[in-house]
Amino acid sequence: MTVDFRANYPTDILSDSGVQKFLKVGTTAIEAKVGELPLVDRKILTVFNNSNGIIYYGYNKNLVPETGTPIFPGQPYIWNINETVRVYLVAETKNNNVRVTEVG
Repeated sequence: MTVDFRANYPTDILSDSGVQKFLKVGTTAIEAKVGELPLVDRKILTVFNNSNGIIYYGYNKNLVPETGTPIFPGQPYIWNINETVRVYLVAETKNNNVRVTEVG
């Protein structure tokens, strides 16, 4: 008798496609994405604040720190969102290193 332990687990959660890069976040909001456009069929977006400053996120391209939600230094943030949802990042200072990953 053969038992397939994978039978009870979903197989379509993530594909093997994923992209990552670092962004320099400053005082003008930028979109959290790796390429020119968000990854097609994106299911997960992650942002890791690799800087010493606070990064703020929001869903409006006119985001400013006063209206954003903070991501503190060393803190990751993970969204289960598709490519139609746009996330923007901004900071109170220039040249903040942020790591972004998109997974399809």
